[in-house]
Amino acid sequence: MKTFPKDITSLKEINIPSTKIKLIVGITPTDCWYPLYRSFDKEGYARIQYKGVDTRVHRVTYTLFKGIIPKDKIACHQCANPFCCNPEHIRLGTAQDNANDREADGNTCRGERNARAVLTEIQVEDILLSEDKTISDLAQKYKVSWTTIKRIRIGKTWSHVFKRIKDNLNEEHHSNLYIYEYGKVS
Repeated sequence: MKTFPKDITSLKEINIPSTKIKLIVGITPTDCWYPLYRSFDKEGYARIQYKGVDTRVHRVTYTLFKGIIPKDKIACHQCANPFCCNPEHIRLGTAQDNANDREADGNTCRGERNARAVLTEIQVEDILLSEDKTISDLAQKYKVSWTTIKRIRIGKTWSHVFKRIKDNLNEEHHSNLYIYEYGKVS
């Protein structure tokens, strides 16, 4: 999660149209708005009570300054900053658009960056390239479940490592990379 910025250059009080809500925001050189007196959820998004519902502030400011968010869309941060509630930094998109943005910005917590990860990328590479060991042997070696090893080998988890190895291996070594759903890569 991002930390609160130290480069706030000014404070601004924003009266939200058609409401009694006033936001005190810190303005940064990139013009991000940081609500200074609101709570934040575990993902780092500022929250506010709006129409009796605890809501993310960026959704409220988008709705009030730009319009209603359709049910099939979400409010995506163009600035890749979950604290920001500047409606000019918010655009509508799909969940997949948002995931693609996170990936492009390097904000995904996958692999070793995931706090729940048990394995390292080196161990995952070993799992993917170990054609002479069974799933059970590898599960025992790395003290994880059989399902964990299988999901790695079919590219369901650690897919970024799976893809990198698949893309980088030359023809001679492709036979070492197993994809159990489809058989061996040829």
